[in-house]
Amino acid sequence: MKVDFGWTQDKREAVVNAVEAWLIKMQAFHGETIQQSDRCAEGLPEFMSDLVDDIIKPKVDWDDEDF
Repeated sequence: MKVDFGWTQDKREAVVNAVEAWLIKMQAFHGETIQQSDRCAEGLPEFMSDLVDDIIKPKVDWDDEDF
């Protein structure tokens, strides 16, 4: 499999801004909080999905042996 994230400065800044906003929203300023907070555990899958689908948008070329 080959993955191209197509990083640009704008994309990097958008990811950082999204992560910062999520950390503030979740009041998650320490790793322990992120790991133990129900709020973080419930919100992280949706956040990551949106981050990947809406901002990062990686392009993946799958090889036959990847399946």
